[in-house]
Amino acid sequence: MNLFIRRAWKWLIENFFAYFRFMMILILTAIMVYLFSLISDVTLKIYYVIGIFLVGVIILATLYIKDLSQYDEKIRLFENIAQDLKLQYLIREVIFDDETITDNTATSSITRKIQNKMEERYQKYQIVVKSNRWVPSYEDINFKFNGRPPADPIKPTIAEPIIKKETPLSETEIRTLTSRPPLHYNHKKKDDDSVYILKFFVPLDLRTNESKEFEVSYRTTAYNDALSGKVDYVSVDINHVSERLSFQILLVGKAREKYRIKQCAEIDSLPHMGSLCFQITDSSDQRMILSEKELQDNHIIPFYSDYKVEWTVLNPKMGYKYRLYFTLDTKK
Repeated sequence: MNLFIRRAWKWLIENFFAYFRFMMILILTAIMVYLFSLISDVTLKIYYVIGIFLVGVIILATLYIKDLSQYDEKIRLFENIAQDLKLQYLIREVIFDDETITDNTATSSITRKIQNKMEERYQKYQIVVKSNRWVPSYEDINFKFNGRPPADPIKPTIAEPIIKKETPLSETEIRTLTSRPPLHYNHKKKDDDSVYILKFFVPLDLRTNESKEFEVSYRTTAYNDALSGKVDYVSVDINHVSERLSFQILLVGKAREKYRIKQCAEIDSLPHMGSLCFQITDSSDQRMILSEKELQDNHIIPFYSDYKVEWTVLNPKMGYKYRLYFTLDTKK
């Protein structure tokens, strides 16, 4: 309710100032016409019209110079953005299904369509999977290229072993691909901020201006909090110029019979956001309040229904992390 009142108040203020400017222009025009009618001398009327014209030209020139400087600033900022690779779209999807009921897992997938804008070939794309609970082994990951599985298995090109970060590393804490936790193992400990990471490369071999879609998916136990009715989230890092970012959280099969998706009841730490819904952070994990407010003001917010959550952001900002919050409610 408070969020609705704030939005209504903001709409009234914005429209008041818009109509106020319009009314001021009408009043000034009426005053100038009235003053013109009081002048009886033809020469003075000519000078009066010329004066109004010159004042109008000065005002328009000032506004033009201001807009031009802002446009030049945008051009300079655009030129500093890397244009070598374009991410045409990125779809982050989590599906709870029949297997969710038996083993508390879900299918997590990321679909990207990338276009190479360079003169040289773009050989490979690095995938980073992070979790403080569990990350998959390479053999558990499924790939699709342009909607189809690869004809031959993709040979692993591992960029980094699975390790536990932000804590002192012992020999038993360093896990390689041949010594990794089983699927149902939960690493999360109370008050533990450590993170497991898996990095690997997906071969693409993109020619100049060539585009290719590829999907990476795997089963995960990372959403146990949601299954327990607690706050959970899905996040995506934007590392390239991107045209579209989409989140989808779906309930299908038996999971649809047992659960329903809900927006979190918790209130965001920032009062203007209302209920915990989404967040945008930078590489230092600091909230980007202006970017969040921009999406909220334009009603680019997640849509929640009982069996689906959808959130689409056009032209997401490079270097930021977009996070969507949700939880699951057990049907009675």
